[in-house]
Amino acid sequence: MHDLNPINASRTGRTLDWATRKRILVTAGDGLAFIHKFPTRYPLVRANLKPSNILIDEQGNGCVSEWGIMRFAANIRCSPGDPSGCSSDRGTFTAVTPASQRYLAPELASGKEQATQESDVYSFCMMIQKVATDKEMEDGEIQEEEISGMVKIALLCTAGRTERRPEMSQVVRMMGEFL
Repeated sequence: MHDLNPINASRTGRTLDWATRKRILVTAGDGLAFIHKFPTRYPLVRANLKPSNILIDEQGNGCVSEWGIMRFAANIRCSPGDPSGCSSDRGTFTAVTPASQRYLAPELASGKEQATQESDVYSFCMMIQKVATDKEMEDGEIQEEEISGMVKIALLCTAGRTERRPEMSQVVRMMGEFL
């Protein structure tokens, strides 16, 4: 498996075409929606979602990685100022690096709020925005209407007020309408 970071050509010297990028985003979105809808006592939260947490399988599908941390979802807190990163009542489990802070929902910046499904949606849509506005795509690959639709979805999902963000299943449905 490979992570989503190969989208960044400056890091790897290669780019993924728009069709591959769309497939990765939609399938990773399906996975996150499944996680959010999974019936548990507490809502499951990925927390600190970023491109390096999206792996690409042999068929080109995006897969949400490090899902084992979700059992701590009831008490996850993330603080970009704290070098230990995200923590729960059971200990620290992942780092919030300066590079991943751009994907962290603003309500988590203080470290006082708990990670939620809405903060996962925010992080996922920040990835959509990064992928859709990547300058490394060749002109022949660009589908302006699809990219515009993806940017609109990203803007909707990054609303400052958490209650205004759609559920992940709605995000996946909206992506399907544009693709």
